Amino acid sequence: MPIIIFNFSINLIFVTRLWVGWSEKEMEKEMENAKFILKRDEERNLSFTGRIIADYSDKGYRDTRWSNYRLYVTVKGKYIFEREDITLWQGEQDGHSAIVFDNSTDLINWLEKNYGMTDMVKEFAESVGVDISENID
Repeated sequence: MPIIIFNFSINLIFVTRLWVGWSEKEMEKEMENAKFILKRDEERNLSFTGRIIADYSDKGYRDTRWSNYRLYVTVKGKYIFEREDITLWQGEQDGHSAIVFDNSTDLINWLEKNYGMTDMVKEFAESVGVDISENID
């Protein structure tokens, strides 16, 4: 089982493994049970076994600051929301945070409270199977 430390895009791992001859099916199987270590600023790093179920970036074409967001599910069924703040500005450092949730409803409620009903929240809700549509019946 690989250990993956995120300081870079998961796409680099996929490209590297394709380049050395891994099929996409082999990569999907490998990523299902990967061991992750997520950096967190001013907290202990977070390690778990699980898989990425969604990712989102708010980077624009000429942005020099942006955020990458990832959603994970652990083998024990917990959800992890990771935020990585990227800067290209000299003297600034990238930021890293990750929060653990016991269930998908708590995760989506927290995301909606902290980010509003954005495209990212809608995409993540769909990824975890939470219906966030407004019911008028």
